[in-house]
Amino acid sequence: MKLGIMQPYFLPYIGYWQLMNSVDKFVVYDDVDYIKQGWINRNRIIENKSVNYITLPIEKLGSNKLINNIKIFQPEKNKEKLLQRIKLSYKKAPYYNDVENLIEKIILNNEKNLSKYTASPPVIGE
Repeated sequence: MKLGIMQPYFLPYIGYWQLMNSVDKFVVYDDVDYIKQGWINRNRIIENKSVNYITLPIEKLGSNKLINNIKIFQPEKNKEKLLQRIKLSYKKAPYYNDVENLIEKIILNNEKNLSKYTASPPVIGE
């Protein structure tokens, strides 16, 4: 049996999905310390031909906070702003219209727990 283990990532890179596809069991490793400026709640997008970071804001953290205990900060307000940034940056990109609904479902997910939010993408076709 092949086992893959990764921490949850916000909008993970292609290698994350390739790993999931190549193993029999995939484990989301979220009962470890959150690392500031990691990829758990941030990613990069291209805006006006330059690379910029997008961040899913989280609650203030104390020391040694586990990933699975972190909450998203003001999720509705911040998620709408984030969705607008993505739309403005990619609305003219090839195939954006094909994935727009999926991106909205991912970003506007109602989950407030960061680990659950990043590890439970919406089902395509719903």
